[in-house]
Amino acid sequence: MSPLLPGPCSGSTSVSSNDDCFKSLAAHDNNITLCNHVFSTDVRDDCLSNFVPADPTLCGQMISTSKQQTCYGQVARQLNSSAYCARIIDNASKHSVTRT
Repeated sequence: MSPLLPGPCSGSTSVSSNDDCFKSLAAHDNNITLCNHVFSTDVRDDCLSNFVPADPTLCGQMISTSKQQTCYGQVARQLNSSAYCARIIDNASKHSVTRT
């Protein structure tokens, strides 16, 4: 099987291993653009989450609604920001953030 993409992850022989490679490389190199090479939406969201502490707006770029909501909750707690609480659509999750 030929590599999926040229470059540092060219040894990856499956979509899953390619995704894991780029996610790890993005975190290691502190290079968010490498997350764009991740195919799986869950792994891409996980890749983006590594960069949320520096850029909380990345929560809005996550595909998975549940991961996006979790991200907003974590940012709301971290920044003590009601603005991020307002972005949480699940009332139970919103309540758990405001209780802490």
